Amino acid sequence: MSYTIVYDRQFIKLEDGRIIPMILCGSNNCWQTTWNGKERRERDWTPYWEQTVPAYTPEELIKRVKSYCGGEYQEHFMRGGKWVDDAAFLRFFQNGIKQAKTIKELADERIHTAAVRAYMSIWRKTADKEDCGQKHTTECDRHLRSDGEIVDFLKESDERLKNKSPDETVYICLKYYDNVPLPRTHKPKTRLTGEYYVVAFGSGSYVTGITKGYLHHSPYISAAKQFGSEQEAEKWIKQRNLKTRFRGEFSVEKAA
Repeated sequence: MSYTIVYDRQFIKLEDGRIIPMILCGSNNCWQTTWNGKERRERDWTPYWEQTVPAYTPEELIKRVKSYCGGEYQEHFMRGGKWVDDAAFLRFFQNGIKQAKTIKELADERIHTAAVRAYMSIWRKTADKEDCGQKHTTECDRHLRSDGEIVDFLKESDERLKNKSPDETVYICLKYYDNVPLPRTHKPKTRLTGEYYVVAFGSGSYVTGITKGYLHHSPYISAAKQFGSEQEAEKWIKQRNLKTRFRGEFSVEKAA
């Protein structure tokens, strides 16, 4: 039996008040290999509904959620080892709306790198037996770093859906970059004032922390983990074996 497992939720809030219900989910019987060679069930970030423009006012979203409730079938997806029934399904979205954040808030609170990948996944029916009767392409693949860029992409998606041919299925794809749960918001730590040091990851990205073996980083130096000295930062890199574990280039930079 195939079913969906939901691992995390972080809805996006647009400045016009609409909500994009982003979830981290995957099938129970599909597996993937992680960066360290281990296997786990597949998972990826996606809007809850992909075959429509995935942005709703809170009222529209709750109305749509309720339209899926009331039937005999009460197993919407698996979460935390339990089936989500109608009551839990409704709470899942109500709480997601309350905790929704703008792209700027995700960056300011060091939850995410303040960018999402967006594209349209197009499947077309064909008569070619070699491709099993379907051909796949992608359109408008881009990285969105602001509320305005997301809104523009949603407008393009709306037009594409309206003009799709009868033999096409169009999925609107939005993804956070790491297919892992996002770090939760904690009480902000006291930030250093004046001169301090940060750990740069690659080019133009700064380490904000490590959770459950995953590296989190941001394009904003103000969000980076702070160190009182260059030696302290170098020691932190070495003790956690970052260069080997995450297969990247790490360096220490002075900030003010």
